[in-house]
Amino acid sequence: MTVAPLPIEERRLLALCAELGAQTVPGWSPQENSLLANLPTVNLDSVVVARQKIRKGYDPLGEIFRFLRTPAERRMMGATYTPLPIVRAMIDRAADIAVPKRIIDPGTGSGRYLLAAARRFRQATLVGVELDPVAAIVARANVSAAGFANRTQIILGDYREVKLVRIDG
Repeated sequence: MTVAPLPIEERRLLALCAELGAQTVPGWSPQENSLLANLPTVNLDSVVVARQKIRKGYDPLGEIFRFLRTPAERRMMGATYTPLPIVRAMIDRAADIAVPKRIIDPGTGSGRYLLAAARRFRQATLVGVELDPVAAIVARANVSAAGFANRTQIILGDYREVKLVRIDG
């Protein structure tokens, strides 16, 4: 599949994602790989600042992405980018119900739910499914920078078509 050229601003975001270790998260697709070719250079200070914010529980990459794409553009892909306080409240509620062995986020976006779940459920494996290859790379970078790449998989695709192995828990 041929990927249309991205605006330079999105290419800068992808360059930052690459520097944050997006490629360390399993599940890469050929479409995502093609987006990482010939990226601009990234200021290393911005990598350090982004990593610090991500490790503190913020989503600077998701905020950049939300700024670069209008709500109408994101809506076409079903992307809403739930505010972090709501994400945290939902994860807190889930923790009152169960301690899962696997967390699946069917429209992972920048990985907000996955990261909140990873912090709360330290033994759970994480699976994010995302239609948008740019958002999938953003989620990968967030997961890697937060230190959860070793227990996360991001899948580029439609959640309704993804086949996951059933597990207990």
